[in-house]
Amino acid sequence: AWAKVVPGSADAWSYVGVAYGIYLKQPDKAVAPMLQSLNLNPNQAPGWHALGVTYIQLKKNAEAVGAISKAIKLNPNQPTYYNNLAVAYSGMARWQDAYNALNDEKAVAEKLDNPVVWYNLGNGYAKLEQAAPAVVAYQRAVKLNPGWAQAWTNLGTMLQWGGNVQGAQQAYARGAQLGDPLAAQDNARLK
Repeated sequence: AWAKVVPGSADAWSYVGVAYGIYLKQPDKAVAPMLQSLNLNPNQAPGWHALGVTYIQLKKNAEAVGAISKAIKLNPNQPTYYNNLAVAYSGMARWQDAYNALNDEKAVAEKLDNPVVWYNLGNGYAKLEQAAPAVVAYQRAVKLNPGWAQAWTNLGTMLQWGGNVQGAQQAYARGAQLGDPLAAQDNARLK
């Protein structure tokens, strides 16, 4: 509706696209307004990223790679962009490209040094079954936020997957102590 009132507004078209894609869960209807927004203002990194995520939802991963890559060119300091780029590459079974995207995200994580960024990076590596870099990322997350139960549990999972049973038990015990019931279950299975 707003786009009809202000048809030349990139923001209006962007809001319509986001409404369809996120709130109404109709990504197929989100693409056209997002593209219209980007035609009006091609220098909006969040817009390119949102379009890329919408393409991922539609399983159009090649298009997602293109859109998210444009977002990264406009704002290379947004770690979520790299993580979703890895998701798009994974959707095409381009595992090395996905891994490289996460390694690029790691450079941003080091600059930001935020536990959520490190945790999300660990999740990305875990999805690619890369235990060693996932462990490093989760270790940094729990160092920055030692009270984060789920980060301890995920650390335990990757330590276990990498063969470090003692380290996994310790991480699971900490996760359980902090209230994650999954950590207690995982720890019990190791004993």
